[in-house]
Amino acid sequence: MMHRLMNAIEWKWKLHYSGILTLFNIVLWILLFVAMLFLSRSIILAMYQKALQPTHGSKKSPRITEKRDIREYNVILQNNPFGMAAGSLKMFSPSAGGSGPSDLKLIGTISGRPIHGYAIIADKDGKQVMFRTGESVFDVGKLR
Repeated sequence: MMHRLMNAIEWKWKLHYSGILTLFNIVLWILLFVAMLFLSRSIILAMYQKALQPTHGSKKSPRITEKRDIREYNVILQNNPFGMAAGSLKMFSPSAGGSGPSDLKLIGTISGRPIHGYAIIADKDGKQVMFRTGESVFDVGKLR
């Protein structure tokens, strides 16, 4: 009888111990999965940051661009990349007393049909005016 009692206690202990062991294994697997996610994130971030690092020179020397003459871009019009007739570029000289194109700043445009095109342009004093296609822009030229 004592032997049966010991077997019953041992059997209950094994069931209880098996349940605890199963729960412990599940918790370990979840922790392992979370650790793998963090490791993967760290590896991906390291690869991404390495790709973003500049490969040329140091940050100390800023990139200097030289100013070009507008006529250097004439080759674009000559090669006609958009399949439409184009003229040639030439330097603009403002009339006496008028402001030059460098004094003007394009603020925005409204596009539509050719007769419904608009541009908002500011002069050197900051005055903003909206011009319609074909109107004279601050006595500099017509808006096209």
